[in-house]
Amino acid sequence: MMHAQYTPEEVRTLLDQHQTLEYGSATDADVLDAADVLEGVDELVCKLDPAVRRSELLLSSLPAGEHFYVPVVRNCSRGAGVAIDPEGTTSFMVTGGEFGDDFPTYFSARQAVAHALLRRAEVQTPADGQGDGPLARGLAALLGPRTDAPEISAPPTDEDAIVAALRANGNAVAAGRTVADIDPEVLATVYPLSEAGVAHLFASGAGAGAAGVVFALAGSTEGDRRRAVERLATLPGRSYSPRTYSVLFEGGEAGSHYSEEDWFGHSVKEAPKPETRELDDAGERFRAARFVRPSHDRPLDVAAIRRRIGADASTAAVREVSERALAAETPWDSKAERGRMQKTGARLRREISAAREARNGGPVEVRPAAELDADRRASRPEERPAGWLEDPKLRSAVERRRKSGRAAYDTARAVALGLCPELPHKLLHILRREGGEAGASSEQAFLARWSALTISAADPEAAVRAALRTLAEAGKVRRVRSQKTGEVFVAATEPLDETAYRRTLNGLIRDESFGIVNPWASEASGAAEPEGEAGEWRENLEDLEPGELHRLAPKRLSGGDAFERSLPEGDTIAEESALEEIAAIDAAVAEAVAEHDAA
Repeated sequence: MMHAQYTPEEVRTLLDQHQTLEYGSATDADVLDAADVLEGVDELVCKLDPAVRRSELLLSSLPAGEHFYVPVVRNCSRGAGVAIDPEGTTSFMVTGGEFGDDFPTYFSARQAVAHALLRRAEVQTPADGQGDGPLARGLAALLGPRTDAPEISAPPTDEDAIVAALRANGNAVAAGRTVADIDPEVLATVYPLSEAGVAHLFASGAGAGAAGVVFALAGSTEGDRRRAVERLATLPGRSYSPRTYSVLFEGGEAGSHYSEEDWFGHSVKEAPKPETRELDDAGERFRAARFVRPSHDRPLDVAAIRRRIGADASTAAVREVSERALAAETPWDSKAERGRMQKTGARLRREISAAREARNGGPVEVRPAAELDADRRASRPEERPAGWLEDPKLRSAVERRRKSGRAAYDTARAVALGLCPELPHKLLHILRREGGEAGASSEQAFLARWSALTISAADPEAAVRAALRTLAEAGKVRRVRSQKTGEVFVAATEPLDETAYRRTLNGLIRDESFGIVNPWASEASGAAEPEGEAGEWRENLEDLEPGELHRLAPKRLSGGDAFERSLPEGDTIAEESALEEIAAIDAAVAEAVAEHDAA
């Protein structure tokens, strides 16, 4: 359809007045200017209806094989212009005596001008040229001419020929620098392959001066497409956008194939400045178009693509934070810790070297600990007193422990442990006292701490392990393993009877035979309420045997839930109710003893 601004007479007049550009020694800048003129002439020809182009331009064109040729630029041996085929389709043709009647045609004005003026044949086709279908013709136009095509007895299908040609060219062929360089017939030709997922048109943005549109196989890599673009002529003076905006996939009923964006393929200077969000949407559509074939019924959801990309970024951020947290658990990986370790190592090496020089390389003198202690005591000043006054803080701490009763209860706990007859009894008492119902002790830490109980054994740790094994067989101790760390823990199956244990400690403190200093012995205590406690104590004292000190507690109190109370930290009884109870029991016992003596 002819443009309303021009009539056939006006177009013919403009082309008649056009003067062919002549170049003696062309440069890249001349190629750029000549390509602009060639594109302008092609635009004028395209204003005419395809059915009347050849007849309207008979006076302005020259016959070139089956084409009508409008010359635009030339040098001494070659020329370039606009060619019109019998169907009225336009292309850019390179003429010259060396070609005979087989003139190469291009759908890129810059490629045609570069071939004519600079003798640059950008891409040579490896296609066999035997196919007659539209795919084969479009590929031949896309890849360029070839005169050394081998003869094949059985022509392959159009798809096989295109795939073989692309593989022979490194899986990708540059179709043009911009979308304007590609004829719509070529775009319509490759559309079925893109629909089948075999090959696609990609917009490759490898940087300024290296952007282009590439026809490549679906399995091609970014390097294949970049190398295909690098085979295009680089025209200085015009910078192309390095961004990749979309892939060409839309095709109309007439076979046209257009870009998704109006300004796709324009130079940075010519293209409009869209909003940043529009650029991001175009980039996301380009990435998604390799895997999603949109249609009118199923358009691309840019928001969903953005959410997926955001989720991937969040996952990567969480993974990075986790890796940093794991790395933080190894402090030697930090720069500061490595520096500290290096400084400490250097200091130790200096001290060792200085000590070696001081003894002239001789062996290290071994001195007993007693001799070292004697030298240390001898080095002290004579006027400095020894004893508790040397460390006031230690003396005050001991006094606090003595007055509060903590020292007495610590001693009573040690005595109670010593009264256990055998090693298994001691270990069971320790596990019940320290672990309780829900607590558990690390097996390695437990063995390292309580191996001193069997210091006289040949292998103390083995003796403790044997005792724990005996308790486990009796159902008194269980071993558990941590699923997270794999560490083994030991725990008692039954909790400690805290009430009986507390009264046992109180009885040990009151018993003068154990020599425990009672911090409450000098305190005034009131008389106990007449509830039969004195008789109960006398009965318990008469039946008392070694190892049965827990029977010191009254029978009516030893199993009562009303008196169940958790031990304070470290078995310390410093509450007023406990002190009053101890004072009442002491008074009752004293009264019972006095009555017994009087009788």
